Amino acid sequence: MAPARPIVRETDPRWFEQARPSPWMILTFRATPRACRDVPGVVHADGTARVQTVAAEQDPFLMDVLDALERRGAPPVVINTSLNRRGEPMVDTASETLASATAIGLDALLLDDVLLPLR
Repeated sequence: MAPARPIVRETDPRWFEQARPSPWMILTFRATPRACRDVPGVVHADGTARVQTVAAEQDPFLMDVLDALERRGAPPVVINTSLNRRGEPMVDTASETLASATAIGLDALLLDDVLLPLR
């Protein structure tokens, strides 16, 4: 799988040091100790991550997802990455997506407007 890239609120300083708006995932920020502990899957070996930020006016749906995660006590961070296992092509269908996500060990998938818990 390609390196995981976290998506966070652009005004949330809890996850990455000196972060600023980065809506196109072109900036790298150092992860905070909290990010290393709570969302280690998005932190590179050198302690950084290529971050995508989101603002409510930019993507209200994704902001609602982040808010819902936080209300449930989960980190308000989602991963943006190509979905495939090492040595396999990227998924192309819903059934391939489900099989790959399950094999990788993801907690859940959001397919269109359906949230599928996997654990």
